[in-house]
Amino acid sequence: MANGNAMQQQKLQQVRDAAAKYLPATAEVLLGGQSVKVPDMLSVLDAALATYAPVTAARSTLKQTQADRTQKVAAARQEVAQLKAYLLVAWGKDSQQLAAFGFEPKARTPLTSEKNTLKAAKAVLTRKARGTKGSQQKLEVTAQGQPGLVLVDASGTPMPGVLKGPSAPGLTNVTATAPSSTPSGK
Repeated sequence: MANGNAMQQQKLQQVRDAAAKYLPATAEVLLGGQSVKVPDMLSVLDAALATYAPVTAARSTLKQTQADRTQKVAAARQEVAQLKAYLLVAWGKDSQQLAAFGFEPKARTPLTSEKNTLKAAKAVLTRKARGTKGSQQKLEVTAQGQPGLVLVDASGTPMPGVLKGPSAPGLTNVTATAPSSTPSGK
């Protein structure tokens, strides 16, 4: 639309400039069955051309204002999202105080019996896969010996002389010099 207005303005300006240049100021032209003096016609064209400048300025101001609004609203939305996250942490997602800020409190919906059964079955499978144990099962697990640090080489055999602290059952506490800090072959 703005492009069409610019073309229309350009056309009016071209007609006005040509009329001022080629038509004598004392001449009269017949327009729509009426005789019109050239200066009167030029003043009508000038008045029409004068309306384009404020519209162009207003359109430019409107575009700038809209761009500013878009930027400020985006910043405000980010602030509101951060505030909502803070309030959810501070008060919980089912707090009725959230409604005062325009946020809907979300009550937890109970699981259906089907989903609850699936949840329990997944938990059992996860424990089995990961080897996790419950509090009662952990009490049944016992170990002998004291914790200590044993360094092993790439093949998995304990390195002699690098045994520190109490030993694990079945390993002898061998004291020897520690190997150099540079690996062999380098």
